[in-house]
Amino acid sequence: MEFTEKILQIMDKRGITAYEICKNLNISNTTFSSWKKGSKPSIDKAVEILRYLQLSADEIFEIKNSKVLQSEDEAKLLEYFRCLTERDKIKELTRLETIIEECYPKPNTGKSSESKIG
Repeated sequence: MEFTEKILQIMDKRGITAYEICKNLNISNTTFSSWKKGSKPSIDKAVEILRYLQLSADEIFEIKNSKVLQSEDEAKLLEYFRCLTERDKIKELTRLETIIEECYPKPNTGKSSESKIG
């Protein structure tokens, strides 16, 4: 699958329109339409689109890095997170931090917050 096809597929999944991309990235509708018909975006425009969609080139071009292989569940979580609004991302991160703190409490250092008189 080509770059533009992948981008269109991701836009569709996330409910992002071509109009939205064009408006926010200052790309003409004609240019975007030509990409849909097979012409290739310039590198700088492709990078802008990837940044806007919060995607890495690795994800689009399916570059495998043995250090960053994800399980299917991790990939689903990442995709879910990327589809959230910024406000919802903050809510979810706060919720996850609470869960992590409950599962992995910070060790007690033995220091007391009370002053000792002695």
